[in-house]
Amino acid sequence: MKKFLSTSHLLQLVLLAIAGLGQHATVAAAECPWLAADVLDAAMPQYRPWTVDPSSGAGRCRFEGEASREPGIRYEMPMLSLTQQVKPNPDAAAGFAKHLKQAMAKDYVIEPTPMLGKEAFSYAAGPDAQMVSWVAHEGSQVLMVAFVHREPVKAEDRAQVQAIAVRAMKNSADPAAAKAALSCPYFDEPLLKKLLPGPGLKVQRFGADSCMANTDDAVVMLVRSATDTESEVPALLKRRTPNDAGCVSTPEPDVSPYASLVYGCAGGNASARIWFNKGRIVFNIDLVPEGKAPTPAQHQQLLALARAAVNNPAAK
Repeated sequence: MKKFLSTSHLLQLVLLAIAGLGQHATVAAAECPWLAADVLDAAMPQYRPWTVDPSSGAGRCRFEGEASREPGIRYEMPMLSLTQQVKPNPDAAAGFAKHLKQAMAKDYVIEPTPMLGKEAFSYAAGPDAQMVSWVAHEGSQVLMVAFVHREPVKAEDRAQVQAIAVRAMKNSADPAAAKAALSCPYFDEPLLKKLLPGPGLKVQRFGADSCMANTDDAVVMLVRSATDTESEVPALLKRRTPNDAGCVSTPEPDVSPYASLVYGCAGGNASARIWFNKGRIVFNIDLVPEGKAPTPAQHQQLLALARAAVNNPAAK
């Protein structure tokens, strides 16, 4: 059976799933389950104090350093992001990295980084790039790392990030950490299996605000963000849905006060999306089947998945 999700396509979906939304749903003190901020303070002291971004959690951690020389003035730079993926076996992890290395070589400067795995590498747009990324692997795990600065990334920064990545891979390979990265608190598992009945169902969590589930022939992505108060939800939805113009959009008040189902869009991949809120928290769940539009039955299954998230006390 031909795989719908090619390695490069899957990477695009991963990057979309973990893209920052500018607002975070997490309100409790943030922490990374497998890498403490004081590790970065020790490894890259020129940018301390490092803080953990509220979007961090199982599967993905994001840190912000202090590049300003003015105490207390932060510019969200530099930024270090580490995203975990768990593959079925070590060969699959190495193969994923190898395929990406070949794909990225067309547009980026590639440098092998054998200390991060046999097929590991870094890639950047050029020698003066302000962003450098790494694809590392160990055992069944792949770790994607990105370091972003307002200035060209120095050789010293690269070496320090690589040392941090070595430690992060060992910590995140812990069985408990790997298990947490392969589950999502916002998905009702029986309903998800009805929506994605195909073979090879896999769930990945990317921090506190993003999850993805996929089979050989479809993918479901969930992203959450927040407003300060529920009254601001309509304005946030308006900003988040510029690409919904020209689509069919139906209100779904039985899901939540501001819920809407969007489908039948003229451009892009055939898909269906449910926007809904849980108080001040806004969710969107996208269903993208292989090469065909979601059916009315799948629309109803997508709505059921959203209702379950609204009614689940653990899906905060």
